[in-house]
Amino acid sequence: MLREFSFPRLILLVLGIILIFSIQSNGQVNPLLTLSCGYGQSFGGFGVSGQIHPIPEIGLHAGVGYFPASALFPEYDFVEDAILFNFGIRAYAPLEIDPIYLYGDLLFGGIGVQAEQWYYYDYWSGNYYYSEESKVLIGPSALVGGEIRFELSDNIAGGFMGALGLAYAINDIDWLDQKIFLTLDVGVCLYITRP
Repeated sequence: MLREFSFPRLILLVLGIILIFSIQSNGQVNPLLTLSCGYGQSFGGFGVSGQIHPIPEIGLHAGVGYFPASALFPEYDFVEDAILFNFGIRAYAPLEIDPIYLYGDLLFGGIGVQAEQWYYYDYWSGNYYYSEESKVLIGPSALVGGEIRFELSDNIAGGFMGALGLAYAINDIDWLDQKIFLTLDVGVCLYITRP
């Protein structure tokens, strides 16, 4: 009989894999280039991100992804999915707690999509009308997070990343009642490391 694979078991499995790879790590992983895929602000929704490291403590990154707005607003059939772009700078804390690398991230770009639909009555004509609008929100974001890195082979490492933060929409939209949004990043990373 097959037993259901529950979410807590999945988390324990992922943490176990991370622990195994972490124990096998032979020292700090100092990347030159990071390629990531995942979901979140740095990825523009579901997407990819690339990051160059001029020095190990700084990363300049950009990402592009697919934001599923129609899935988030199923009641609004006029909302279309969007492609979002982001770019930013990530500063890593100068702490030696290998394999964990903590960072702060400042970025700018697409935050998401907001939609609104209005129904109104025109007293002069006696008719009901409706209006609909959707907008891609853009603005700055600040996140705090961390990466877990482990060596895979010479000059190549793997890892996981996660971050949480806030984004501020700079769009001038009359019907937008919220300007600050909770945002996150979750992804898998591949590092090209320094020799």
